[in-house]
Amino acid sequence: FTRDVRREYLAADAFILPSIEEGDAIVTYEAAAYGLPVIASPVGAGRIGSETDGIDIVDTTDPTAFQAVLAAFALDPDLRLHRSRRARASVEAYDWSMVGPRSYASLHEYLSAQGSAAAG
Repeated sequence: FTRDVRREYLAADAFILPSIEEGDAIVTYEAAAYGLPVIASPVGAGRIGSETDGIDIVDTTDPTAFQAVLAAFALDPDLRLHRSRRARASVEAYDWSMVGPRSYASLHEYLSAQGSAAAG
């Protein structure tokens, strides 16, 4: 346990989330926002994993594939740097200052269509 999560992110070389069950792991977005390259299971990857190429998704039920990705990251600092930049760039689209207006616009459009259908 730590109260200084920021320090942990800054000290890390990569972030790995081989989770088997998540909703949409906020921690994945946090790690990417700190500029860490992210390796995650499909459920650990969340929307950022399914909607962007910002993180590396690995099938954790395939130990050989998972081990290969971990080894590649461990042995190649240039790969980690490239992936960290990609993760950081991808996560910017999920900042609340961008997500909020998009969500509002979608909800407004949906409710307007529902109101038009009810009135018609």
